[in-house]
Parts: sequence; C-alpha cells; structure tokens
Amino acid sequence: LPLYDETLYRPQSMISGDNAKTWKNWGGMLQTSAIQPSIIERSDGTLFCMMRDAGRKDIWQSTSADMGKTWKRPELSGLPNPDAATDMVELANGHVALAYNDSYLSRVPLTVALSEDEGRTWTYKRNLETDAARGEYSYPAIIQTPDGIIHVTYTYGRTRIKHAAF
Repeated sequence: LPLYDETLYRPQSMISGDNAKTWKNWGGMLQTSAIQPSIIERSDGTLFCMMRDAGRKDIWQSTSADMGKTWKRPELSGLPNPDAATDMVELANGHVALAYNDSYLSRVPLTVALSEDEGRTWTYKRNLETDAARGEYSYPAIIQTPDGIIHVTYTYGRTRIKHAAF
C-alpha cells in the first residue's frame, strides 16, 4: 500500500499478510520531498513508483526490487508537474496510463500519458482538459474496469468532480 507522511513529505509503504486485517510499516524512500506515490508491478517483479514533488516542478520516479521494502534513490522522470497530484495504473494489456498536469506552472492541461514499456518512456499523450479560463483540473484518479474502459476522475475548477471514460 503506497502512502505518505505529508508533514515530512516522505513516501512510504505498508504491507499486510492477512488480507488487510492488520498492516505493518514496510519501507520508505530516502527522498524526503515527495508525496502521493502510485505504484505498479513490472513484468520482471520490480515495483515502479511515480510521485508528486513540492517545488521541483517534475514528477519523481523510483523502483524497488524487493516489493517495496527498499527503493532506489528517486530520480526525475522528465515529465513536468506544477506541484500537483498524479495517478498511474497498469492496464490489462500491460501498458501503463498516467494522469497528471503536463505543465511546469499550472494545473492545466490535465493529461493522460501512455507507456508501452512499463513507465520507462511515455510515448503518447492526450489532454483531457485544456481550458484555463474554467480554472484548474487536479487530483486525478485513474483505473481500468474489467470491460477495458479507462476512467479518470478529477477536480474541475476546485468546485466539482468530473469523470471521463474512454
């Protein structure tokens, strides 16, 4: 379970061995200014994590070879981020979708990027929202349902929650 301490800006993880009845602290990252991690498991068994960072204007990424107990030192992903939340999901076909704000300065646009190599590169990008006059688009959550549809929910102008499905 990826989680974070917002007072320390430190991502960490917890693990349960009894179907979520009890939890124990499992591992944290050395990087101390990231929050809101999202994690996928790659085909080689490693974990891949992307996180929001305050102040760096880029999305951090890291990997773990021991199911999240220890993590490699996070590095910048090359994807812009205006200190805003991101979310990532592994799709049924093995590709990875990432919802984020593709900007260094504002929470517009809201973009979905697609990786065909488990998050190593982000070849395809499509904007869900681009109208800055309507405010910002933030705090995305992304899933894929069993019927193959990708769903993204996000705040719309900080007054509503919007849902996109494709």
